[in-house]
Amino acid sequence: MQDALSPILVTGGAGFVGAHLVRHLQSRNCDVVVVDDLSNGRRARLPGDVPVYETCISRVDEIARILNKHHCRTVVHLAASKSVAESVRDPLVHYRNNLSHSVALMEASAAADIRQFLFASSAAVYGDVPGGIVAEDAILLPKSPYGLSKKMFEDVLLSSVEHYGMTCAILRLFNVAGRGTFMTHEVSAGSEPSLLDALAACRVRAVNAGNVEFQILGNDYDTEDGTCERDLIHIDDATEAFWRSLQYISETGKNLVVNCGSGTSRSVKQIVHRFRDRHAPSITPVYAPRRNGDIAKICADISALKLATGWEPVNSELDRILVSISNSS
Repeated sequence: MQDALSPILVTGGAGFVGAHLVRHLQSRNCDVVVVDDLSNGRRARLPGDVPVYETCISRVDEIARILNKHHCRTVVHLAASKSVAESVRDPLVHYRNNLSHSVALMEASAAADIRQFLFASSAAVYGDVPGGIVAEDAILLPKSPYGLSKKMFEDVLLSSVEHYGMTCAILRLFNVAGRGTFMTHEVSAGSEPSLLDALAACRVRAVNAGNVEFQILGNDYDTEDGTCERDLIHIDDATEAFWRSLQYISETGKNLVVNCGSGTSRSVKQIVHRFRDRHAPSITPVYAPRRNGDIAKICADISALKLATGWEPVNSELDRILVSISNSS
């Protein structure tokens, strides 16, 4: 099967998810090429035998040359601006990076006769969902420019792939976290770290400085304990979902739009208190105001991904994820 998919170009391949995916694809005997502008990615995350091009996906001719040079058959598109809060502060940056640049990547892919295109979308396309559990056929009402930028490119992709002879998979990623098989978890250097990155960093500060406060953003949501509820998926489960989705579209010639989560939600309060109790007793949780654009409660209905590909989330139990981030710091 890898012969129909490989070589594979991964955009954003030097990021946290991307670098794990590159190694996972290599373990499946795929040849991999990476394009990353390294604004957030790190070349050191990648194996030395992977060609890495430090450039922007908006450069249509250059990306097409790279695809043709390596005879790529598949593109996996991870590169994006990912901050919900920053998208609220400066929407146009996210529309440029996540929509305009992605359209340019599609142009390059079409010019290079790419057969399969996988897009890493986001649960942010849904917005607030009654009941919190969301399936792929839910109405998409994103709350942030980040979520809207992802939805807009989904629409572009689904409306154009057939015209250019491609099939596509869209994976709506929920909260990807943990320490992977091939790499350690590492704390993000970004301006808006994820919840688990922030916990890992707080643990390090507590080890060095004693008691440290950890801010939980908002305790007045319409949820059981007033804090946001999130679906955490282990990085190894996410990369396997990518692989199985690529196999599906290659084997069937059909497009695929699926949620990629664990199917279980936990409140931020539960996650923080569990981490403190088991791994970081010097952390003191405190409440702070809500962050603009955050969704109150969301949990993936993962039945479509399971049915299409046979995939199961076998690594995403909360304690396993928390152990992995505590061991990384």
